[in-house]
Amino acid sequence: MTTHSLPSPIRIAPSLTPPLWLLGGTAAAVVDLALAALYWSGHGSAGLRVLQSIAAWAMGPAAYQGGWASAAFGVLLYIGTLSAVMAAYQHLSRRFRVLLRRPVVCGALYGALMYWLIFHVFVRYFSAAVTHAHALPLEWEALCYAVYIGLIGIPCAFLARTHVVRGNG
Repeated sequence: MTTHSLPSPIRIAPSLTPPLWLLGGTAAAVVDLALAALYWSGHGSAGLRVLQSIAAWAMGPAAYQGGWASAAFGVLLYIGTLSAVMAAYQHLSRRFRVLLRRPVVCGALYGALMYWLIFHVFVRYFSAAVTHAHALPLEWEALCYAVYIGLIGIPCAFLARTHVVRGNG
């Protein structure tokens, strides 16, 4: 009698295939940008402005004068950012196996850390965007952390784990 066992979920694959991390980053960016546009439209800002604010990371205040071209650049920049976030988790999971064994906890922590790093460190101190010292509304910050935990961090963990279980790489 032949027995078949499932592959160990801890076997580490060399890399996440680009289409998987790119699809994950694209999906996360589209959903996050849609939620941001919806939230800020209720506060008097157009969706175009949300997209231009991402473009301002690289273009500075000129992004707000660029119309749909700078908005499209903002979308691409954010897709690239979240795709890099997805790929980085997979890369880290090769060294730190707990990231694969505990995908919900580690993914949630990773998502919260990525939100903080992107918006409270990189955008504030290292981008061309003009940021203001005043705090954003508490409900906005809470929504952002929830999105980064539930729609970015945890999916990062499961994408990395799925890749490993399938034995890709």
